[in-house]
Amino acid sequence: MGWCAPTTVTHAETDGTKYLFTGSPGDDGIYYYSVNGAAATGDLMYIRASNRWVLRKNKETRTYASNGNILTVVQTSGASTTFTYQ
Repeated sequence: MGWCAPTTVTHAETDGTKYLFTGSPGDDGIYYYSVNGAAATGDLMYIRASNRWVLRKNKETRTYASNGNILTVVQTSGASTTFTYQ
């Protein structure tokens, strides 16, 4: 493929709960991660083209920058929050 992403990623929730995601590359430039197939922990993706991480969980989609800063939270209802850093 000519590119790489980490094979494991630890995601920490605001309550301190941590999940270890294990990934595998897709043919579409996206690296897909899961926690032993457990749907309740969400789906994590690394998108090479935008150098972003996307976590889909609990009826919301969170987008993170490559440095881990959260960028957006979008709920299935359409409500969204955008974060900026200075």
